[in-house]
Amino acid sequence: MMFPEDYYMGVVFRFQDAEAFYLSDRRGGGVQYNFYKRKAGTWSQIAGGQFQNRPMVWYRAQLVLRGSDFTFKLKELNDTTPFDKIDPATKGSDGDFKKGRFGNYGLVYLDNIFIGDSVEDLVLSVSPGDKLSSTWGKIKKNEE
Repeated sequence: MMFPEDYYMGVVFRFQDAEAFYLSDRRGGGVQYNFYKRKAGTWSQIAGGQFQNRPMVWYRAQLVLRGSDFTFKLKELNDTTPFDKIDPATKGSDGDFKKGRFGNYGLVYLDNIFIGDSVEDLVLSVSPGDKLSSTWGKIKKNEE
């Protein structure tokens, strides 16, 4: 993910409708990260945390949802530290919404989104220099 400007950004998850969802939120200033809940026209903050970041820098992000527990982590693109060794930018818990959609909320660029039940689900047989669509096309062609 990359913030083109020092501005608001967010990722919604377990989205039910415009009045029922969770939000992982970064405000201008590049430090504060919060989890919010939108329910029945009201915003409530679930948890807050901090992670120093800058506009125009690509970051890797990890949003983990386990039952009612949420964890959001960030690291710079070239940081090879495994996510399980990185402190959360935000960690919180709320059990109102059990499932729902995922999406972008605010001014943020997202690239290469992986969704899985575990870290092992997120492995692709694509080298970093290749394009996923080209590699997938080669795989599909070989299956025919």
